[in-house]
Amino acid sequence: MRTATQLLLMRVNERRGVHPFLVESNVTGVYPPLGIAYLAATARHAGYATELLDAHAEDTTNQGIASAAAASTAKLIGITTTTFNWPVAVQYARRIKQAAPDKVVVVGGPQLSLYPRECMEEKSFDAAVIGEGDEVIVELLRRMEAGEDLAGTPGTLVRTADGIVEGPAQKRRSRISTPCRCPRSISCRWPSTAR
Repeated sequence: MRTATQLLLMRVNERRGVHPFLVESNVTGVYPPLGIAYLAATARHAGYATELLDAHAEDTTNQGIASAAAASTAKLIGITTTTFNWPVAVQYARRIKQAAPDKVVVVGGPQLSLYPRECMEEKSFDAAVIGEGDEVIVELLRRMEAGEDLAGTPGTLVRTADGIVEGPAQKRRSRISTPCRCPRSISCRWPSTAR
């Protein structure tokens, strides 16, 4: 396992979203971000040190997000978003690029699978993942570590000097090919009784 963090995955703070029904109540609660926990576990299993920042659980401000990204040794910052929280993800990316312009900011989640090209109109995102991200995130990390171009990575749209390059579609899978790993091994600040 590499010792310095290569990947920082973020869940947006849904309290800052556009729909008031997204604020938790005693019925809805705050739940761990399972999707990015799977991504983090897959990256860790491949040998990449990974951090997870759940901005919703921690009620992190936009400035706090930028500070965390700038302070992290991670070169790749992944943000997951839904359609309801797209404006928050855009704010995060803009703040991160202001604070740490050398970081590669990748966005994924349901919003990207629905509107990939439209989402990449936001210049603060360097790449977008379309569909499942578990194999894609590892391939992006591998390419970055090897000094290879990210453009053409399957399942992505990547911003280049010449425009947006769409990689080939991911191969369809009948089942998840990566075995599940317990998220508690991830460097995560989420309070858990499972630790």
